[in-house]
Amino acid sequence: MYAKCGCIEKALEIFYGLSERDTASWTSIIYGLAVNGETSKALELFSEMKRTKEKTDDITFIGVLSACNHGRLVEEGRRIFDSMSKVYQIEQKLEHYSCLIHLLGRAGLLAEVEKLIDDIPSKDLYGNVEMRERMAQQLVEIESSDSSSHTLLANIYAFADSWEDVTKVGAKMKDLGVRKVPGCSSIKVNGAITRQ
Repeated sequence: MYAKCGCIEKALEIFYGLSERDTASWTSIIYGLAVNGETSKALELFSEMKRTKEKTDDITFIGVLSACNHGRLVEEGRRIFDSMSKVYQIEQKLEHYSCLIHLLGRAGLLAEVEKLIDDIPSKDLYGNVEMRERMAQQLVEIESSDSSSHTLLANIYAFADSWEDVTKVGAKMKDLGVRKVPGCSSIKVNGAITRQ
């Protein structure tokens, strides 16, 4: 509660004063630190939590990924996201994808964002067009002059058969003067690379 109000010192005092710390108490302090911009401390406590062998859960990772997002720690965010399934046997959920997508988007890694969105298990996306839309909309706000984020948003609307919204995205691109960069292909013929 103190961390939510921005009283980090008081929150830490209470946390360190606990005789027993469970997953919920660790997760609460990590998330509280993350949302208050205390990235290093949040990650330090996550490391300490792992040393205590306290069990992490999917909510813990939302806090840790949020810390990476606030600190713009792209490599750390990727590593933690991957470790969820490989080390902790925790399946990533849409909220985890959203954290990583926001982190990558802020770093301008839009091609990686698009691939990550395509990698989200379709069972998680069925009926969850709103989540995809929020993710893409965040990217548009971050980089409104980049055609790839607008194209991604239009593709999400097309996935949902929302053709009116696809048209609106195109109109917005036109209003902003954003032009879609045409794709090209490369082919190697007799040792020379030709682009088309």
